[in-house]
Amino acid sequence: MRRRLSAAAPGRFGEPAFWREFYARKSGPFEWFVDADVAVRALQPLLPRSQGGGGCRVLHLGCGTSALGPLLAEQGHAVVNVDYDRGCLEAASAQFGSRAEWALRRVEGVATAHS
Repeated sequence: MRRRLSAAAPGRFGEPAFWREFYARKSGPFEWFVDADVAVRALQPLLPRSQGGGGCRVLHLGCGTSALGPLLAEQGHAVVNVDYDRGCLEAASAQFGSRAEWALRRVEGVATAHS
């Protein structure tokens, strides 16, 4: 079941305080658009496999508490879940454990940092 964000706070999405409050009120994974298992099925054709059957590297920016990264990791992909809110990463890593890597980072400018 997807959870919806309140339309009352769209301007606050970029503020760390918004996410600390949001994840303090939520338990379990939060998916933005579709359930993680649906997203995994949709992504499978796009995620190449090596000749040995191993998965590819996946960078999940703004992962929050999504189950997407851990589900992809279970299928053999090397996943790094990145978010800038320590609380949501702690909640996600407590729920999903070491099935994927968790990294606390801000990602502004990532696209231009490696140009």
